[in-house]
Amino acid sequence: MKHVASPLDLESLEVYLHPLSVSQEEWNPLYEKMKSYLENFDDSCIISGHYPATLDKRITPHHIHINVRRAFTTDAVLLYKDLSSYINQQNPLILLGVMNQHGKISTPFIMDLLVILNAHFPKLTTIEGFLHPACWKEAIYRVREYGYFS
Repeated sequence: MKHVASPLDLESLEVYLHPLSVSQEEWNPLYEKMKSYLENFDDSCIISGHYPATLDKRITPHHIHINVRRAFTTDAVLLYKDLSSYINQQNPLILLGVMNQHGKISTPFIMDLLVILNAHFPKLTTIEGFLHPACWKEAIYRVREYGYFS
């Protein structure tokens, strides 16, 4: 008998930060780069797609908090400039993205942030869940196109 996934049987991509693996001085320019990227990312691109979405986007000098809510899912970004602000200093969840039925992430800028993080500090994060190769390639292209790939 073939297993058919229910509409609520969704996979996710979870990205955990290792704040003790980087100094505050190293983190500051990386945080500023991600902040700048998100400030310049077109909000209509964030909520576009097949399913309607609601965007809650707060970007301040001290933290980035973004929720993209869809009917049954929420994608999220939570980044702090001050590494000591993370309550969990071992591995706080900083990026959460839900996959669509094709295994691709629903909110592309989450992959873009992962590319930026890994370009600077490849061992700064732990990734759990499925990482679709096409999403990764598209994110590298977007980040490079906007001049944020170093």
